[in-house]
Amino acid sequence: MTEDQGTRGNEPTGRRGQPLASAPVGGQICVRHASGDIALLTVQSKQTALPELAALTMDMTIWRRAAV
Repeated sequence: MTEDQGTRGNEPTGRRGQPLASAPVGGQICVRHASGDIALLTVQSKQTALPELAALTMDMTIWRRAAV
């Protein structure tokens, strides 16, 4: 396990275990990269009725070096 991984060994520290399919349409997810870039993802549409064909459409806005 590296320094940036969580207790399960495959998750970055601070990661929350929430299925992406549970995000509502219009829901927003904010992600910060170690470089200081911040991304805001907004769920535009989703189709989860058939798990094997599940899909999300998202919009992404990125601010470079916003958190340095």
